[in-house]
Amino acid sequence: MQKQETRVPFQDQMCQAVIVDTLSSAIHGVQTFTKSLLRSVTLAASVRGAARVPALGLLALGRAPTICWQMQEPRGRLDRLGTAVAQLVDRARLDPGAVSTDDDGTGRLEFALDIVNTEFDDFCSKQAQTSGRLQLTVLTSDPEVIGRLRRWSRAAAAAATGLQKIQVFEVVGPNEATQEAEWCEDMDADGDVEAVPLEVLRTTAGDSAPFDRHFQSWLLEQSTSTEHVRLLLPPLEAPLSLHCDMQAALVSPLSLPFTHRLLLTPEKTGWHAGGRGAVAVYHLEVTGRVARAGLCQSAIHGEPLLLRASACVRQSWDELVANSQSLRSLCSELLASGDVLIARLAGGKTLPDVSGRFAVMPASSAPEGDGGTLLLCSLVPAELVLPPGGPPPYCADEPVPQQVTAEVRRRLAGLSRRVEYNPLEVPCGLSEALAALSQKPSAPHGAANTQAPGPESARPGQPPSSTASSAGPSRGGRAGARGGTTAGARAGSRAGGRVGRGGARGGSGRGRPLFWKEDWAETGQ
Repeated sequence: MQKQETRVPFQDQMCQAVIVDTLSSAIHGVQTFTKSLLRSVTLAASVRGAARVPALGLLALGRAPTICWQMQEPRGRLDRLGTAVAQLVDRARLDPGAVSTDDDGTGRLEFALDIVNTEFDDFCSKQAQTSGRLQLTVLTSDPEVIGRLRRWSRAAAAAATGLQKIQVFEVVGPNEATQEAEWCEDMDADGDVEAVPLEVLRTTAGDSAPFDRHFQSWLLEQSTSTEHVRLLLPPLEAPLSLHCDMQAALVSPLSLPFTHRLLLTPEKTGWHAGGRGAVAVYHLEVTGRVARAGLCQSAIHGEPLLLRASACVRQSWDELVANSQSLRSLCSELLASGDVLIARLAGGKTLPDVSGRFAVMPASSAPEGDGGTLLLCSLVPAELVLPPGGPPPYCADEPVPQQVTAEVRRRLAGLSRRVEYNPLEVPCGLSEALAALSQKPSAPHGAANTQAPGPESARPGQPPSSTASSAGPSRGGRAGARGGTTAGARAGSRAGGRVGRGGARGGSGRGRPLFWKEDWAETGQ
């Protein structure tokens, strides 16, 4: 049997260094920039699992470059990072608004870049599992700084410092024209060394959208060591294999606190102890509507739920009938208009309150003549949206050759086509697999467990992370060792330790599933 190919997600994440030119940038530009930075880093540091931002360094480029935040992992240090950002904003407020032109002032960037290199080298020497890759982000309003960065990018490439990309935000006045990203991958005078890719984006001080897109991209998986998916087009004897990379459209709410405010469930699932316990009566406040054609599938996450007329015994017969008629009328109106209702979750007991957004639409799979069934879907909030990835490794403007198009058409023609998808006709073999799993003999009492259970061996009804939670640090280390590298073993050990401690906080350590204590806020348990 052919060995299953594997990959380790988020093992090649880049370390991040940020330089803010407090001498030339306006204070409101620095404030917008740092707020966006802090929002994204807070989200990245709160996601369970592998570190999305393995290290962050923050430096103020004033008359004397100053380290505001030494390069380190932000996870577990967000309070101190907030203090460092506040100190950076204060420096921008106190520094003069004119750019120095003396010799000492023109050398300030080179001094700052030397500091970044030293910080990065020190971090890599202490953390053997780092990818050794660095991305530099610079905020400035001084064209001279950008010119010096262009020249320095060639020297950095020649020195093989680990720098992968330079992103420059040039803040201009509100009346000056902004532009799309300008890529600069110039060669040096001899043409022997290619410069580190440098991207310059001109933006106004109050526009946070470019900053948000850039910092949120840090949460995307940045590994290119192997493809993620191989799509095989028939015939399977000689398939056309299309190699693809998966990219998340959002940060999974299951990896964050306040999951109970972003995903609605009709029961206690495996994430909660024993699958039992009280569930909140949700209150959804309708705030608007949108055309169904304008609701992209990437904006929907989680499992859909059906909403039907209630049969609550506390209501009288007349109330039940009136409620059913109103629901049927709502479904008919939404079908006629092609609209979807947008609702927010109200009544949170946590501070600060988290109000998830949801889409309510007529269910197209409702039985004939039902007319009173709605579909409830969770919508992606702004904080969890991830930007599209970088440019593809080819020129997308080039026309596709005719022979390639003909080959794809030929293979598609060999597939049967259905008018609609009926899930009842497409089983996946889950029942047989669960039955076979339940018939496996259990290990004798007291036998040594020589292999940590992987995601595929989790107990029925329990998510993989629950198994990792009960395993503790030692199992996390063995899981990392099976990844094939010493770095993976260390990362697995740390991840196992963090998950194990999380399980201890959430409940007893006797194999109970991992959950966040905020999940009990709705029920008071």
